[in-house]
Amino acid sequence: METVSLILSLALPLFVILDSFGLVGILAPIIKHFNPKKQTQILRRETFFALIIMLFFFACGSVFLNALDVSQATIQLTGGIIFLFFALGLLFPTNSPAQTDSTQEPFLVPIATPLIAGPSCLATIVLYSHNTELPAHIVLAAIFVAWLPSAIILIFTPKLSKILGETGIKVLEQIMGLVCLMISVEMILNGITSFSL
Repeated sequence: METVSLILSLALPLFVILDSFGLVGILAPIIKHFNPKKQTQILRRETFFALIIMLFFFACGSVFLNALDVSQATIQLTGGIIFLFFALGLLFPTNSPAQTDSTQEPFLVPIATPLIAGPSCLATIVLYSHNTELPAHIVLAAIFVAWLPSAIILIFTPKLSKILGETGIKVLEQIMGLVCLMISVEMILNGITSFSL
């Protein structure tokens, strides 16, 4: 039970950062030129590519941070700051540059990365993988737990964008922003406490 709780505590922030509901409104215009079957194929492929990118950063990120000899307190503060800026981005959104009228089929860019597996997501995975108190299988499980519902939501982008509408998507983003803001404050406080010990 404790293991499940730990996995969920890591997966929830990652799921929020993936911002699948927020991406629905961004992805819809990118794939609108394709028929429904092709749209589903594109989204399935891109969510899978995003997972591969996330796993790559999980495997290699810790090596990079070990080489830099980064302390645990620094990792906690960095993670908190990343969450803070991400939360502020959700609460006070700006116009997205991702929308396009191109009829060319997207491949890896911009859907798999940087939209799904974006800088905040990959930085969080690197920080998780470098945390010596977290077993690798726990972090790996958390990545899958966060990615799976996100992938399902994104694959149903065409239908969800019609059901939720622009207002519904914005409300969900605001709620996720508040959750992310609370997580960021907690991480920053933990980092400050670790520095003072």
